Amino acid sequence: MDVTYPAYQIGSPSGGIVSTVSDLNTFYRALMQGELLKPATVDEMKGADASFYGMGLWRWNDACTNGFAFGHPGDILGYGTASMTSADGNRQVSIAITYPPAPYVEGGENPLDAEIVDIAQITLRDMC
Repeated sequence: MDVTYPAYQIGSPSGGIVSTVSDLNTFYRALMQGELLKPATVDEMKGADASFYGMGLWRWNDACTNGFAFGHPGDILGYGTASMTSADGNRQVSIAITYPPAPYVEGGENPLDAEIVDIAQITLRDMC
């Protein structure tokens, strides 16, 4: 069954885009290396020093640089992703999974979300 364009996602900026993990890595590399937006706009997306979330980008500690890595996790019915990139755009990791069958929990976060974020952080760190 083709589920790439479910009706409830039409027009949704968060779950209404279809891409591959390669697409995600290409996007984050281009974003961080100034190929998509002005540096000031990317800085706004990164958020203030005291926040973990800016305007579209989450922030995690980057053990390689003692700075930050940026990206975004997300999920939609049946699927989850986590994407991270180094601040200079030289290292990216994106993970996509299909969740095992489980009852739907309204407004609930899949418990695997935190695990794929942890795996992405470890992988990005191991790319030093």
